[in-house]
Amino acid sequence: MWRGKVKTDPTTLAAVIALRAPDAKRIGFETGPLSTWLWHALKALGLPLICLDARHAKAGLSVQGNKTDENDALGLAQLVRTGWYREVKVKSLDSHLVRGVLGARAQLVSTRIRLTTTIRSLLKNVGVFVAVGHRQTFASAAEEAIRGQTGLPVS
Repeated sequence: MWRGKVKTDPTTLAAVIALRAPDAKRIGFETGPLSTWLWHALKALGLPLICLDARHAKAGLSVQGNKTDENDALGLAQLVRTGWYREVKVKSLDSHLVRGVLGARAQLVSTRIRLTTTIRSLLKNVGVFVAVGHRQTFASAAEEAIRGQTGLPVS
């Protein structure tokens, strides 16, 4: 058994595993922000990986008295050694990219709707009503509604 810290880099991890555990049958790690990237990079290097469900692993590690990164690593090793784990299927990098783009688009649409609603309500407070419709962009509809109002600048 070996304990130590290693940079989160697939080639560095693979080199340390090759040096310290060349005959490893199972290498386990928890799901997390880097798990997809590490999974695919380490799998490409031919390592026998198991990605553990973080909630299931947490339940198994909760019996530990002292919660530290070192104790968690030892606990995860015990879970993998004994077979008491729930493996998670790691999605492809492409599916994560598509999901990320769709999530970013949804965020942008939500932000646009919040902004137009805010501007619409601010203008309504001074008696300017912006038409709701698909004939024109919100910006041109707002400019049209503001035009002719006294005291409201149009840029």
